[in-house]
Amino acid sequence: MKSIADLLFESATTVEQIESQYPTRTLPREANVTRFAPSPTGLMHIGGLYAALISHRIAKQSGGRFILRIEDTDKAREIAGAKAKIVMSLHQFGIDPDEGFIYPCGELGEYGPYQQSERRHIYLAFAKDLLRRGLAYPCFATPAELDAMHEDQMKRKVTTGYHGQWAPWRNKSDVEVHETIAKSHQWVLRLRSIGEESRKIAFDDQVKGAVEMRQNHLDVVLIKSDGLPTYHFAHVVDDHLMRVTDAIRGDEWLASVPLHLELFAAMGWAPPRYGHIAPIQKLEGAARRKLSKRKDDEADVAYYMEAGYPPEAVIEYLSTLADSGFEPWRAATPQASCLEYRLSLDRLNTSGALLDLTKLQNVSREIISAMSPAAALAAAIEWASDFNQLFYAVLTRDTEYSLQVFASQRPEGSRIRKDLAAWSEIQVALGFYFDELFGENALAALPSETNQTVLDAIGDVAGALHDSFPTNRMQFLELVNCAATNHRLGKKAPSPGDEAPYSIFMKTLRILLTGKAASPDLWDVIRVIGPHRSVARLNVFRRL
Repeated sequence: MKSIADLLFESATTVEQIESQYPTRTLPREANVTRFAPSPTGLMHIGGLYAALISHRIAKQSGGRFILRIEDTDKAREIAGAKAKIVMSLHQFGIDPDEGFIYPCGELGEYGPYQQSERRHIYLAFAKDLLRRGLAYPCFATPAELDAMHEDQMKRKVTTGYHGQWAPWRNKSDVEVHETIAKSHQWVLRLRSIGEESRKIAFDDQVKGAVEMRQNHLDVVLIKSDGLPTYHFAHVVDDHLMRVTDAIRGDEWLASVPLHLELFAAMGWAPPRYGHIAPIQKLEGAARRKLSKRKDDEADVAYYMEAGYPPEAVIEYLSTLADSGFEPWRAATPQASCLEYRLSLDRLNTSGALLDLTKLQNVSREIISAMSPAAALAAAIEWASDFNQLFYAVLTRDTEYSLQVFASQRPEGSRIRKDLAAWSEIQVALGFYFDELFGENALAALPSETNQTVLDAIGDVAGALHDSFPTNRMQFLELVNCAATNHRLGKKAPSPGDEAPYSIFMKTLRILLTGKAASPDLWDVIRVIGPHRSVARLNVFRRL
């Protein structure tokens, strides 16, 4: 096979030259080197963020390195802009890599390139080495021939794939191969597997524990007809050269472990420790299913950004899904950053974590309520700048006033209200404080029982606020009660089942000031909106 290797890979670099460019890392013995290696084929899946978080924590808590590597050898499925979306998403959620593609710097690190399509010469060097050593061979089977073979295997009810008697190019002579190459036929490079279908291998999975599986016996493709490697071959070469110690990935790759271990053995390299994560799931009726990027909006990390969940809330929630020890730790250390928690692969969910948006919202409320009003306002402005231009203009028109709004409804003003789960909820919850969002639709919401007596009492409140704006809640309540008393709006209902005139008066007052039948404490509202807005809103009733 040496002459064939020289012919097919004439200009390939030697493996010795490649190895010399990727020295052993100088890290502490306990340090882990992990990688997140997505394909740029569409949206950034929440499951990908989950896997990246776990790999990031395993590396960082050990003093190791976390790599972002882009696996783009499947050019037919690549989506323009997908790589940038991956890089930005990791940055937005605080999972910045140490090497690879890092926002906003670009590609950094000494073990690159970190994009597989830029590493073609590396894969070809190792492919040539396998071919020279007789551990791989060129295959010239056409797509039509492979389809016919698959149909025949299905009819015979044998294992499908390129193996044994179904691998006609496996044992062709060098002469036959040379003759076929001379005819300019397309070819792929296949592994010459030494596995046996009847035998098994055992290995330790860092998440699932001891696993026993059937050996790989298929002569899988290593180099495709376009000269790019398959995932199976590329990740083996990359993990070795980048000195990855722990390959943590979705459990859809568990079935490929026998093949990957065979490839590492063929190359003469020690494999990384594999850990396979169960997918994030959702309920559909009474049944669970994998969260689908085609069917579920919440599969896309952009969903959480657009909804306005603070990134740290999403990371906190994903931490609860990942490690069963996280919530007891959080209960004992409520003030600590979730990044201080030491995640353990032994405690990872092995059956598939169930996505619970209600729990995410509860986590997010805790995160937001712990923020200072200034921090919450800054985060809301940043969110609105991307997703709600009207609200962005409102919040930034007078940031001093906006800060007063965010500090309202808490006596000490040191925290924001606790019922907000996302920045997208703020316009509904606090929008009435801003004239641009308040509008004049309050009249349509007035109680049907509102009569002239009630409106006259409202006029008294407006006049009193104009003449002498109260300085505390007690003065405001005295002012309101005085107006009610002057117009004989006692608190007692005239007959059972009727609403007391005083209640109608207070409901009308509330709606005119806030546009809502249920609102925060009215003194807190007028204290923030001030005398001018308060009087102007109450005087709207004069248009009736």
